[in-house]
Amino acid sequence: MGKEVVARAIHHFSPCSAKSWVDVNCAALPENLLESELFGHEKGAFSGADSAKPGLFEMADRGTLFLDENGELDARLQMKLLRVLDGASFFRVGGIKKVSVDVRLVVATNRDLKAAVQEGRFRADLYHRLSQIQLSVPPLRDRGDDIMPLAHHFLAQQRPGLRFSSEAAEKLRGYGWPGNVRELKNVGVRAAVFAAGPEVATADLLRSSCKMHFRLGFTDASFCPSSKSLQFWRPCARTADIRSAPLRVSASPGGPSSVA
Repeated sequence: MGKEVVARAIHHFSPCSAKSWVDVNCAALPENLLESELFGHEKGAFSGADSAKPGLFEMADRGTLFLDENGELDARLQMKLLRVLDGASFFRVGGIKKVSVDVRLVVATNRDLKAAVQEGRFRADLYHRLSQIQLSVPPLRDRGDDIMPLAHHFLAQQRPGLRFSSEAAEKLRGYGWPGNVRELKNVGVRAAVFAAGPEVATADLLRSSCKMHFRLGFTDASFCPSSKSLQFWRPCARTADIRSAPLRVSASPGGPSSVA
């Protein structure tokens, strides 16, 4: 749903934009290492800790820390996170000296945290601490005016000066974008590779993706040599929440997102 794009925009336009941006996917880290990644550890704190290491909270001091998939945090880390959000200092793993930080925290999850609270899997006090302010962020298909600015932004990251032709832009605006901003970014990257001239033409969109070729409704399969063996792709539904203190962004499949 472009939640990281929203989170980065919050950082970019905030007073701490000149400071650090740090992000991590909590689901990608083993549970036994997550605490040391977030809060750091001292030398000898556990097997393999050959030197002291600051955590992500310390690295993001005066800046923004983005935690993706925060619904994966266990009960003990939820309590520690709540204390940090309330302004309390914390210990590194194996440490004896408290550490204080000033961090803008933005967190995300694909879980239904309200249901998790009711089921006792997520702390109610932490949930409410993360849900103080809410904004609405609709899916990309409902934000037609955002499609081309984002598309040109992703294109410029790969080949500055390259633009989409008017015909190609019309095709992009008319597409449903089930993969949201991530799918649009991939199209921009592929188009930058296949474009032969100063503009991305419709033919370049066809060459860049056989799947995009069919889902955009083109009938000419000449740009897709392997189209006979192509299996049609259907995106999976996804629910994602971004929450920050005091800001939350959430997204649900088929409906608008919210920022709080």
